[in-house]
Amino acid sequence: MYKAHLVSITTAGSVPENLRGFVNFQAAYEGHDVDESEKVALLVIEGTASYVVIFLEREKSVEEIENRLALQKAEMTSDTRNAISRNIGARPVRQ
Repeated sequence: MYKAHLVSITTAGSVPENLRGFVNFQAAYEGHDVDESEKVALLVIEGTASYVVIFLEREKSVEEIENRLALQKAEMTSDTRNAISRNIGARPVRQ
């Protein structure tokens, strides 16, 4: 299994320009429009240039994410899993 490492947890609007294509692709694949304030996690698959985008507010469980990664023969590192667990389903704070 390849290891999936957390790159960052940020808002969709703050994703670096060179990685926005991954966000747009994943949103189109999942069939929803990207909200710039939506919280996302960016993971990189060790030894590749492949990024996985997780829309944290839309995910129901860490297990769902793990199942999706398993289809790519990847698994989260324990640090990544812990960070995702703390942020899954999190809604942005409105001021």
